[in-house]
Amino acid sequence: MLFLHCSDIHLGRKPTGSSIDFTRKRFNDYFDSFAKIIKKAIDFKVDAFIVAGDLFDKKELSPDVLARTEALFEILKNAEIPAIVIEGNHDNIIFGMEQDSWLIYLENKDLIKRPTYRFDDSGYHFTPLEIKGIDFYGLGYPGSFVNEILISLSEHLAVKASQNNVVIVHTAIAGNNIFPGTADQSTIDIIKDKCMYIAGGHYHYYHYHPRIEPVFFIPGSGEYWDSSEFEQTKGFIIYNTDSKTHEFNTSELRTVLNIRITVNDELTSVSELVESELSNKTITNEDILNVKITFSGPFIFDRDELETTLDKFNPMKYFIKIEYPQNQSNRDYTDLTLSTESIEEDIISNWEYFSSDTTKTLATFDKLKQIQDSGPPESFYEMFDILLDELTAGASNAN
Repeated sequence: MLFLHCSDIHLGRKPTGSSIDFTRKRFNDYFDSFAKIIKKAIDFKVDAFIVAGDLFDKKELSPDVLARTEALFEILKNAEIPAIVIEGNHDNIIFGMEQDSWLIYLENKDLIKRPTYRFDDSGYHFTPLEIKGIDFYGLGYPGSFVNEILISLSEHLAVKASQNNVVIVHTAIAGNNIFPGTADQSTIDIIKDKCMYIAGGHYHYYHYHPRIEPVFFIPGSGEYWDSSEFEQTKGFIIYNTDSKTHEFNTSELRTVLNIRITVNDELTSVSELVESELSNKTITNEDILNVKITFSGPFIFDRDELETTLDKFNPMKYFIKIEYPQNQSNRDYTDLTLSTESIEEDIISNWEYFSSDTTKTLATFDKLKQIQDSGPPESFYEMFDILLDELTAGASNAN
């Protein structure tokens, strides 16, 4: 059989921008991308369609988001392709409040299917969904329990005579990054020999493990979630359970032009460099410009002038990211024995363009945290302004 695996669709997301038109177009992008993935599923004549979490961007839905979602799953239903959907952290189903879940609403409408599990005093109990001899196990978003539940499922699958199992779980491999809800690679290695495919999600870029004969896959989100993802690979995967082979397909995304500029000379006009780079490119008012400017040393430039230059090309939206060199610390921030305070102190003391007074900056940050937790918003902004004034004064004195 063939199945399609996608994840992190984020229907209903409304990125804010400089205009209502931008927000409306980006809102539609998530539905358009999902609709095109569904069309591909029909073109490939798949036997099942998997969404490995984060179908929605928020637990609360507006009527138009729900109506458009139902219409898309109706297309799959009319094509007789079962949609297997699990929850992600964005649409997580809270125990005891299942009646508030829109995924369960879609399941009750017979538009999606949800393989489930439950936990009681005797442990975890799994209820797979069987399609054409393949058992699909759904684990949803286990959060901090992801390693525990995957190991339990591994023990459950170990007693089965068949390895015709597909595991669907909203997680990624943690690696060196400490990120909520991610699984240890050692845990994935324990379960990967007891199933033919693990359909992951959570991270928004294409990834698989191991590099040779992979079993664990993340297809990436259907559309860019924010500007930090403009250079990531995203799409969906078609998997053949007979040949145990996969085919990655890039999803149709909003066009983004990534522009990188490096400035080495203080006398260089940033705006002229950017204009020269863009002058030989075709840019429409449906495109997004993502401009990254790297300075080799201390530099001041006219941002208003740069924005005026970018406006000439009339893109739908542009993003500007400025990168300055930093004095890097040699400390390993993945060391769990380090306190948050010690990491903050190390970063600030080694970041010459941030603050020359580490002690004062740390003290101000502590006050900001306290106000953020319990104080009025105006106090937070007032304290933030004080910090900026002091840092500016420090920079002026240094000059």
